Amino acid sequence: MLKKLKSSLLLACLLSLITGCVNQNQQTQNTKEISVVATSIAVTEILDQLGVSKNQVIGIPQSDSYTVLKISKSNKSG
Repeated sequence: MLKKLKSSLLLACLLSLITGCVNQNQQTQNTKEISVVATSIAVTEILDQLGVSKNQVIGIPQSDSYTVLKISKSNKSG
């Protein structure tokens, strides 16, 4: 019985420590612009359909068998 009580008390203390380490201040800082690396032609097409700016897309892949969208040609890699 005493061992079970000690274990329960220890568990309660550990749980209170874990929950106390959570950031209570949920302010976001949007100081940087997010960039996306397009790893395939399909991802490039999806980003274009979502209206992602070409300045946010990094490393657009090249393919000889498929034409990359005109909107993104300035950031080609490969």
